[in-house]
Amino acid sequence: MDLLEVFAKIGFDWKLALANLVNFFIIFYILKRFAFKPIGEIIKARQGQIDQGLADAENAKNAFLSAEKEKEEIITLSRKEAHEIIEKGRKQANELADKAAKEAFAIKNEMLADARKTIEAEKKEMFEEVKENAAELITAGVERIIKEELPSQARIKIPERLIRQKQKV
Repeated sequence: MDLLEVFAKIGFDWKLALANLVNFFIIFYILKRFAFKPIGEIIKARQGQIDQGLADAENAKNAFLSAEKEKEEIITLSRKEAHEIIEKGRKQANELADKAAKEAFAIKNEMLADARKTIEAEKKEMFEEVKENAAELITAGVERIIKEELPSQARIKIPERLIRQKQKV
């Protein structure tokens, strides 16, 4: 028994197998030329787009990280500048407060000096008035004592010129 008879007994037809093999190669050639090649090109193009998308995503990620870092630097710088501005404002406020306190102190001292001068002037004026009034009161008191207590023979007559001086004052 030869091999062809064995294949014939199991239902193998070599002519049909040869036709199927030829059909397979023809279909394979047609698919390779008209289907696999364009599909491969589409797959390559799509792979290129995917690669480009991945590269763009990586660039975007790097740009985001860079922007995030720059944002943090700007925030830090802004906080530092704000702190400096606040400190400068505090310093100016303290300087203005010190200046205002010094001016108020100077004004207070000036007002005290003026008040002291006024008090001194009024004090002198009061002493002058007291002197004048005291002289008049003493003179009036002495006159009264002299006129009332001394007997009429012992009374002294006050000269007119003293009385006139007293009235002028």
